[in-house]
Amino acid sequence: MAFSLYQLRFIDSLQFLNSSLDKLSSNLSLDDLKVTAAHSRKLDLLRRKGVYPCEYKDGYNRLEEGQVPPKEAFYSKLTREQISDVDYQQAQRVYR
Repeated sequence: MAFSLYQLRFIDSLQFLNSSLDKLSSNLSLDDLKVTAAHSRKLDLLRRKGVYPCEYKDGYNRLEEGQVPPKEAFYSKLTREQISDVDYQQAQRVYR
């Protein structure tokens, strides 16, 4: 599965790879990421899957908030799960 938008092509990597990008990237060493490291000093933040409060961000006014929403805002009705404390701390680190 894939779609294009102008010159960008978005590919469902799970259809072509044997695992998720999150799991595959966690197997990489820092030596494997030389090009990425050359463009970012925050490599530790980029090597981990992010979290996003999709259901909480229900309008433009939410996008303009100047802080990470409370942990309760990350609850997913779809999965019926709350994010872990570790994931919430990661969201706060990424925001800072």
